[in-house]
Amino acid sequence: MLPITVPADFRIIAHRGASAYAPENTLAAFALAKEMGIAEIELDTQLTTDSQVFLCHDTTLERYGHGNRNVESCRSTELVGLDMGSWFSPHHFAGEPILTLGCLFQNFGSGFRYHIELKGKAPSLPDTVIDRIEAFDLASHCFLTSFSLDHLLRVKTIDSSLQTGWLIHEIDDRAMNRAEKADLFQICPRAHQVTPQTVIRAREVAQEVRAWGLKGSHIQVLALISSGSARKLRRGYHRLAGLAEESLRVPPLYREWCSRMNVPDGKCIPPRLTASARFRVSR
Repeated sequence: MLPITVPADFRIIAHRGASAYAPENTLAAFALAKEMGIAEIELDTQLTTDSQVFLCHDTTLERYGHGNRNVESCRSTELVGLDMGSWFSPHHFAGEPILTLGCLFQNFGSGFRYHIELKGKAPSLPDTVIDRIEAFDLASHCFLTSFSLDHLLRVKTIDSSLQTGWLIHEIDDRAMNRAEKADLFQICPRAHQVTPQTVIRAREVAQEVRAWGLKGSHIQVLALISSGSARKLRRGYHRLAGLAEESLRVPPLYREWCSRMNVPDGKCIPPRLTASARFRVSR
């Protein structure tokens, strides 16, 4: 029966904010996630040439309508005020500005748990992100993740108490051997790698397992949640990437579903109403 409830220890993480309904990595997307009752968000960080941390997923600004400029080749003055909303919907989000990590923290403080991906390649990105975290006293509210093990090792060098997660494509012996030496808190495999056996293997070297890159129909999503492998993952963090995008969750209706199911906001996954329920208005 839809919507379905999830266990109390199942964490729903808003992927780049409520990015199905507002432009990703913007204040609008994170504010909407908060309105939906979501307690944890994922975001992407990159570093400008003058050492400012901006939130942007893509290496370049092309998808957002600003040409093939590399984000990490820009100065902060080139990015401040950049319209990151019109590509998504010029009618609803025109002028929604690009966001800095500091601005995100200033607006939400300890109101979220932050899954901060060190997306950029700049060697000093970990240092600068940690500086921002410390400036707002949010270390206990942050996870630092990356595909770059070097970034994560740098994090541990700066502050060994920070929780880190390595985004990987495969759970194999080579990856697990490297992970064990890195003292990671999370292993974050691609969703299609998640089986009871791979979860057991990953938890030998890290406390938690968090999947990413889940794709497919709502039936496949529900099957993963209700399968034995999903139950194996319940103690870890599920970032079911695409779950938020593939579930049509406008806040009033979402809250009505939660009320009907007698579950708190953020602990109910409502039905996915269309095959591609991602609201965008063509320019």
